Amino acid sequence: MQKTLYTLFICLSFMTSFSQQPLSHCGTEAFRQQALLTHPEYKVVVDNIEAFTEHYISTLANEKKTRAPYVYSIPVVVHVIHNGESVGSGANISAAQIYSQIAVLNKDYRLKNTDSLKPTHPYWVNTDDCEIEFCLAWKDPAGNYTTGITRYNGGQSSYDYPELENIHKPNTIWDHERYLNIWVCTLGGTASSLLGYATPPGTAIDNDGVVIGHTYFGTTGTLDPAYNKGRTATHEIGHFFNLRHTWGDAVCGSDFVSDTEPAEDANYGCPTFPFHANSACGAGPNGEMYMNYMDYVDDACMKMFTNGQKNRMRATLAVGGSRSTLTTSNVCIYPTGLPEIADNSVMSVYPNPTSDHFYLKNTTNFVADFSIQLFNSIGQEFTSEIVMNKEAGNLYYVNTSALPNGTYFLKIHSNTKSITKSIAIIK
Repeated sequence: MQKTLYTLFICLSFMTSFSQQPLSHCGTEAFRQQALLTHPEYKVVVDNIEAFTEHYISTLANEKKTRAPYVYSIPVVVHVIHNGESVGSGANISAAQIYSQIAVLNKDYRLKNTDSLKPTHPYWVNTDDCEIEFCLAWKDPAGNYTTGITRYNGGQSSYDYPELENIHKPNTIWDHERYLNIWVCTLGGTASSLLGYATPPGTAIDNDGVVIGHTYFGTTGTLDPAYNKGRTATHEIGHFFNLRHTWGDAVCGSDFVSDTEPAEDANYGCPTFPFHANSACGAGPNGEMYMNYMDYVDDACMKMFTNGQKNRMRATLAVGGSRSTLTTSNVCIYPTGLPEIADNSVMSVYPNPTSDHFYLKNTTNFVADFSIQLFNSIGQEFTSEIVMNKEAGNLYYVNTSALPNGTYFLKIHSNTKSITKSIAIIK
């Protein structure tokens, strides 16, 4: 009862806070500030997370030349909260829309987005592959096979903070230490002006995760034209992994990252480069980094994370980090029962993302003979819908023209060993 009353108090405080000032786009900072105000002991946790982050980044600077790339896999469960609509209608979004969002995340967090900055752009040198990937979980908290998608009729046409934080999130959440929980719904009331919000590290336990409005989620379905490329989830998950807005939520504020340009405020729409060049905040001749995922511009103008942002996020996933248990939950990769080879560089897959084909290159003579299986992110096999033909040497051509859009797991295996690769199909 005490926890329920406390949660309700936070929700009512949010309503008061949000009604006192117009909000747009993202409610994460308001969530952070209200959580710290209502629950002062969280500040100790947040301060410890920041101290760990600083230590991680300083240590990384000394080891950067020798550190081998390591990709973290994050298991995701998407909770669709609707009002009784049929699947694929209204807020009860289709699986295809959810798959399209997972594909976007895997492109944006791996610097594989086709709309990334060009190498000739002045800020290209700041961009980085965050080495973080996402998949829909294939096992639920009880160990049963799952699609990684749940559907919940909340009985309302839209949902404000009190309903979400006090009722629907607690009633649907999966173990937050094992899964990244994402709730998709129609946002209403004091939350109606938002695209979404997240719970930053150290500010929530029972309701930990990300909330996104259903018209801003993924790249297919009924979407807002300005936010139809899935970047709202990219932005909010950045908060979940301890990123701040690029302007630090204050005039010339700090986002605790050294390689994002100082900014006067949030940017909207699609500015022309350079924007606010040589500003009073200290932005240089190239102006503010409005194309960063942690600004407020339209989806089509969001392009990048920086190396500094990558390091902050990966600090949460490193051993001892605030999100590290997500990387050890073992519910992300669809299994085949064969021992997995740790060094996936022995077999390269390109291009990735792709549309109708990809190539496999057996770079170190992995095995003389191997076969492949292809699974989508919910464990369904699509092997029969692809055709592999050997070309010159160790190069193989795989036709994927029959596959729908989505993120897939390619299992390459002989009789004794196996390699897993992820690949995104975008048409």
